[in-house]
Order: sequence, then C-alpha cells, then structure tokens
Amino acid sequence: MEKFTNWRDKGTGIAPFQPPTTQKEAIFFNKSIITNIIFSIIYLTRCILLIPVLILSPFINLRLLFLTGFTSGRIKIDYQVNGVKRSQLNKDPRKYHLQKGNLYVINYSSVLAAIVLQYIAQDNRSIKYLIPSESNDLYELTLLQFINFTMNGQSLNVTQYGTQIKEISNKDWINYTWCLFAEGTCSNGKSILPFQINKTSLELVVDDSTSICSEIIPVTIKVNNSLVTPLGGSSWRLLWSLILKHKCLAKIKVHESHLLVKEMDALDGVRESLNDGDKYKLVSKSLGIREKRTFVEEFRK
Repeated sequence: MEKFTNWRDKGTGIAPFQPPTTQKEAIFFNKSIITNIIFSIIYLTRCILLIPVLILSPFINLRLLFLTGFTSGRIKIDYQVNGVKRSQLNKDPRKYHLQKGNLYVINYSSVLAAIVLQYIAQDNRSIKYLIPSESNDLYELTLLQFINFTMNGQSLNVTQYGTQIKEISNKDWINYTWCLFAEGTCSNGKSILPFQINKTSLELVVDDSTSICSEIIPVTIKVNNSLVTPLGGSSWRLLWSLILKHKCLAKIKVHESHLLVKEMDALDGVRESLNDGDKYKLVSKSLGIREKRTFVEEFRK
C-alpha cells in the first residue's frame, strides 16, 4: 500500500479514497445448531428470491432494482435531529424528516445514501440530487443517474450523467427537497472531502433579492463499513453483500443549520458539522476530484 501514500492526508494520516478492508460475510454463526438452521433457511430464501432477478436482468435496470427492491424493509434507520429528544422523534418522526424548500448538504460515502434519503424525506418524490462538477458547475441527477454515477466510480465526470442547473426559480425551490453532495465524489467515510462547489454555483440557490434560501442544513449518513462505495464497483457484488446482511444500518444525524450570511464561511462550517464537529480530522483541500481520478487510475492497474 506504500504506492498510495500520495493520497493520504499528511496531517491526519487518513486515506479517504482507499476502499475499507472488511471481513468476508460468514454464512454460519458459531452459536448453536438452531441458530445455524434458522440462518441457513433465511440465506436459502434470499437466494431463491434472487432467481427472478437473474432471469429478468437483461430487461430491467439492475442497479435501480437492488436499491429499491432488496433494501426495502431491510434498512434499519437510527435517526437523530440536533436539539430534538428521541422521545419527540419517536412520537412523530415524520414531523422532523427532510422538508421541501430546504437545502441539505449530505456527506458522500455510499450509493445507499440515495435510498436512505427516500426514507427520511417527507415526500420522497420531491428529492433533487445535486452534485457539483470538477469545474464547480451544479448538476441535477435523478435517482437512477445518481446510482449510475456513483457505481461507475472511474469517470468522476458528473456532466455525463446529470443536467446542469442554470437557475432555480422560487416556485421550483418550494416544491422540492434539495440534497447537495458538495464533495462531488465518494469517499470511504473516514473524513469529509473538500467541497467542489464555489460561490458562483452556490448563488444559484442563494439569491438575496428573492431570499430563495437563507440557510444550509448538514445531514450525516453513515452505513455499514462494507457498504461504502468510494470506487464504485460491481452492482452484483454490492447486491450480494446486501443479501448476506440481515440488516443495513444507517445512522443519520441532522445537524444545526448554518446561516448563509457569508456563503463560503458557512460551507466551511457545514463541512466541519458533517465530520461530527471534528475539524482536526478533515482532510486537506489537496484531496479532491483531480487527485481521486489519479488514484483510481493507479488503483486499477
């Protein structure tokens, strides 16, 4: 791994692009015969359910299927909102879910972030996935485009997948839930990459004359270590990992909002919030999309 030291943050030692090393999924538990039998039945049932996918895969989009189908009912959500007690959340969780007309900045470590947002938005049909390009332009992606861009993992060119946003009207703003993946590309979740968005792009959603948006709300999503997708990869491999897991745990924390008085200063604060308030474990701005592209080329050799 010494050849990858160029992509390790000098201050923290964190290598944000390096795929995490995880233990292989165990097919049997070493607890009791009954536990082994129960798990074997569950495992066999999941394999049987996979047969229609194998038959229909030439005619359907597998990447969309494995997220919408095989994660349905199997994602365990641990949802927290800053300043809200768990008793309040349990009483009326939907009240505190992501709302239309707000700008949320999400950390970008897994393709599963897309489906998790479907669970925690008040209206999952209103979600707009926003990703900045290497040239700081802002692009809107559909759910399927987000999946394809993330799982590709090599081109790192969002312009090939989404539609560039030229402007956003007040009418559009209040009708959608805006989710910005400001890092522009996936990491392994050990830190937050430098944001690719600049002041010009941010002004598309911050308009002083119309007050289209006055604050940014950071949302941290953490999934199982084995399910992060810093380099994209095979849909089949990720699907298989989801099948073997009894539950996919998604820890979600909605942080305190940041006022957009000074846009770029606010983004620095957002980045720190996404990293659980630990600014000392943020990787430097030398580890952006250009560096990741070089890393991917070297890693694939």
